[in-house]
Amino acid sequence: MLLPLLLTLLLACPAPTSPSEDSGRPDTGEPACRVPDESDTPLAELGVEVDAVLTTVARVSWTRSAGSEAWVWFGREGDALRETKGKPADGGGERAVLLGLKADTEHVYRVVAEVDGELLCTEEARFRTGTLPAGLPAVAVESPAGPGAVSGYTLLPIRDVLGAAGSWATVVDMEGDYVWFLSVDALRMRLSLDGEALVFNDRSYGIDSPSRITRAPLDGSPITVVTVPGGHSDFVEVEPGTYATFDWEVRSFEDGARQIAGERLVEVGPDGSVREIWNVFDDLVPDLSREYGRDIQGSPELEVWPHLNHLHYDPVEDAYIVTARATESVHRVERATGRLSWTLGGVDGDFAGEGDELRFNPHSAMPTERGVLLFDTGSFQDPACSASVELDLDLEAWTAARSWQYSTEDCLRTDFLGNSDLLWSGNRTLVLAMSAQMDEVSAEGELLWRLRLATGWWLLYAGRVPELGG
Repeated sequence: MLLPLLLTLLLACPAPTSPSEDSGRPDTGEPACRVPDESDTPLAELGVEVDAVLTTVARVSWTRSAGSEAWVWFGREGDALRETKGKPADGGGERAVLLGLKADTEHVYRVVAEVDGELLCTEEARFRTGTLPAGLPAVAVESPAGPGAVSGYTLLPIRDVLGAAGSWATVVDMEGDYVWFLSVDALRMRLSLDGEALVFNDRSYGIDSPSRITRAPLDGSPITVVTVPGGHSDFVEVEPGTYATFDWEVRSFEDGARQIAGERLVEVGPDGSVREIWNVFDDLVPDLSREYGRDIQGSPELEVWPHLNHLHYDPVEDAYIVTARATESVHRVERATGRLSWTLGGVDGDFAGEGDELRFNPHSAMPTERGVLLFDTGSFQDPACSASVELDLDLEAWTAARSWQYSTEDCLRTDFLGNSDLLWSGNRTLVLAMSAQMDEVSAEGELLWRLRLATGWWLLYAGRVPELGG
């Protein structure tokens, strides 16, 4: 006796294909499944709902008997279909969220269930995604991904330089097509630890002004917000719902004549509680022979030191890597103890290097197998090209040496933001924020993929993930 799979119509009536004894897609690599005939318990008609706001997100819902497993195959006609599993839905039954869809495009889908060891499926049906909202800039992939490039999705926070079209949190596929978008002010975007949401922060630089870390579910469910007084620059999720970021601490020097805004590395819990991990004043001393920049909005009297700007969390080592622009240095902080374990670069760095190898202006850093990969704005290089740079670190001899470097062929430079990431394949990315360009290169320095935004737009902190959804 076959266990019944009952599917309920949500919104659109699909246009089914003709049933057949074997309705698999062998031409695109999917295993065969069977559409039940009259002698079986029939499968009910299926429908799909495209989100009214996120027009590239679709939801499929169904009910089924306990003991069977069900999932959805979906994709563009002629493409290899992707697979996503069903999950419990509010109010009973199950649903699947279809992600990574191109806008204004017809897609095919079918629900598949394993019943008594056999794959049963609905007839192949179709739906069309909605159009993109006005205001999104054109995205060009100038070097299409070829052999060696990492597939996946690029988390792309973008900003209109003139402010006319605002800011967006977006996701694009490897062809440069938007597959997710939200009209918000986003400095950094990350995929949540559970894979179910995109998380982003806004651009608050005031001492006491609230910065928001926003969790936006990929399926269009309501967003949630954690507020961090004085939070700024970067953030990272370290435990589900717990985020690390930076806030401010002001101290007086020279008998109160100078007010210097240093920073704390803090963790913010789901309830908004703040826990200090590291305070720069505990380990670093400002150089009072120089004057630091005064770029905190609404507080021109405050000098900004050491200007922490990028944050990476290494869950294996349970440690943070932070970069400091004003001191031209990278710092490793142990999460459990708040101990500063080493400093790379700067005046008082722990590592020795030859020549100017340790002279850089870092705007991102993350650990590698041999040391650290950083984004150097290029301020001290000749020629002054921004670069992705890998340094080998010897923690016994306390030496550092540049082992790898990549700059664009036309020596592009960005002084605002910019980052470089090590991907899971060993490839690296170089994000040139002010040039609105992102490159993926191999460990040998070969350009594998290049994305560029339309003129008048900036990239912010951009990154790559292999999949969308948990």
